[in-house]
Amino acid sequence: MFKQFSYMGLKLRAEAVAALAAVTAASLAAQPASAQFDQNDVIRLNNSNPIITQNMFPSNRRDDGNNINGPSMVRIPNFIATRNRPDRNARYYLYFAHHAGSYIRMAYSRDAFGPFTLYRADASVGSRGVMDNNNTNINIDEGISLRRNHIASPDVHVDEANSRFIMYFHHGGPYRINGQDNNSQNSFVNTSNDGLNFRRGDIEPVRLGGSYFKVFTNRNTLYAVNNDGGPVRAPSFNNPWSPPSGYYNGNSLASLWPGRSNGNLLRAAVPEADRRVRHSGVLTEGNNLRLFYSIRGDSPERIFVSNINLTSNFNNWTVSIPGTEVLRAVGGWEEGQRTPSPSVGGPATNVNQLRDPDVFQDDDGSLYLYYSGAGEEGLGVAAIQSPRQVISSRGATHDAETRQGSDSNRNFRSDSTITVANGSGTSRRRGYFRFPTPGSATVRAAVLRLYLPNNENGSLDVYGTSNFNEGNITGSNQPSNTTSRLDRVPLGFRGFYELDVTSYVNSNRNNNIRFFVRNTNSNGVQICSSENGNRDRVPGLKWMIRR
Repeated sequence: MFKQFSYMGLKLRAEAVAALAAVTAASLAAQPASAQFDQNDVIRLNNSNPIITQNMFPSNRRDDGNNINGPSMVRIPNFIATRNRPDRNARYYLYFAHHAGSYIRMAYSRDAFGPFTLYRADASVGSRGVMDNNNTNINIDEGISLRRNHIASPDVHVDEANSRFIMYFHHGGPYRINGQDNNSQNSFVNTSNDGLNFRRGDIEPVRLGGSYFKVFTNRNTLYAVNNDGGPVRAPSFNNPWSPPSGYYNGNSLASLWPGRSNGNLLRAAVPEADRRVRHSGVLTEGNNLRLFYSIRGDSPERIFVSNINLTSNFNNWTVSIPGTEVLRAVGGWEEGQRTPSPSVGGPATNVNQLRDPDVFQDDDGSLYLYYSGAGEEGLGVAAIQSPRQVISSRGATHDAETRQGSDSNRNFRSDSTITVANGSGTSRRRGYFRFPTPGSATVRAAVLRLYLPNNENGSLDVYGTSNFNEGNITGSNQPSNTTSRLDRVPLGFRGFYELDVTSYVNSNRNNNIRFFVRNTNSNGVQICSSENGNRDRVPGLKWMIRR
């Protein structure tokens, strides 16, 4: 189950960890498959801001951050002493890549949701990040040469039993063996004693398969989902990189991890030529695999989860795609305000797309989802519902619109939409929303969710305010703001908008939670109210509490 506890006969560090893992798996597996995860079970962290951005790169290396993708998160194991970490407080390593980059990046943090610090981003060519191709060919054993090209898609795991890190990655091709170039992208594997230095010469001289490996284990067998869908299977659990006799005799390397005898599982699930599963994240729970992914060709591209039952031979695994949607871009850095269009293969930035999910389960059972936002412009993080992290959603108990001018003494509680506008007279309108208290526990994240039925202009601002009652609130008696602006999101699409209100909810969690919302310009913006006939569009407050 745990990313760092899934390799080659390794043992868990403590019985308590194993017990917690069993409880987590049992509690999730007991739910109906259709109810495993949905949008209500995921909440953005880090105040809904990105955790990795281009601006984090040094000014003389800013171009290294113009594409950011392929996250892979691990907790630093106990066999790495604090003195051997980039910072004594570092507890997590987040590996990632550039779609056409020449080195694998890494950032470290004390907490799973940041803030993160880049590792060796300002180093000289050849020693950047954790593995650098030195802008040259990479020569490995058996006369194999990885020709000068990009390296990307790190999938990093911790092998506790052998006190090492394992990194699967892909090379952009071609590779050369026995004088012959082979031009496809391929996955290879490398190891490191400290997770900070994956030496080029330590790359195993085997071609595992296609690109974008995400590896998992089930019943003492290693599998991977790749960019072609897969799955593929290691020939041996204890020696997954040992080539068979005659492996190097020809002018090409066979895939060491073979695919299914009856064809590609995921490509068969999305048969259209212009649509396919792109990159995946994996979470195993007993004999269930939760497959997180986006679909190239979707509009907008977003993240889904599907379930695969692993009890049968992998040739007989089945999956239903698309599964349940768990996350799509919202306004702000994720570019949800941009008009969506069908995504295409290859890199992209400044687009309304979420890609590259990576699922990480921490030692205490907490679940996190890392992803690329705005195509491949930055990395974000969200928490997933688990016994350790409880995510709750509540609808508004009171909501209403207020107006000024000749309508300042009227009450508008029963309208199906609430209009907010920064005009004058009757066109000066606010929206008021009240929610039940989340209780006394510390709130780690909270968002106000508002549904806009039309494609509007401007931005939404949210403020904390005093108590009100929807039955008698008017423009004349409306309460003023009690806080500075809590958040602002740009408009530009029809759907849900999320405004981060963590600090306000946390400081008022023993009271009813009250907001007022306004638009930044004079155009009227409609927001679905709690009187709206579509219950899936009513105003909501979502928060997360850790147990």
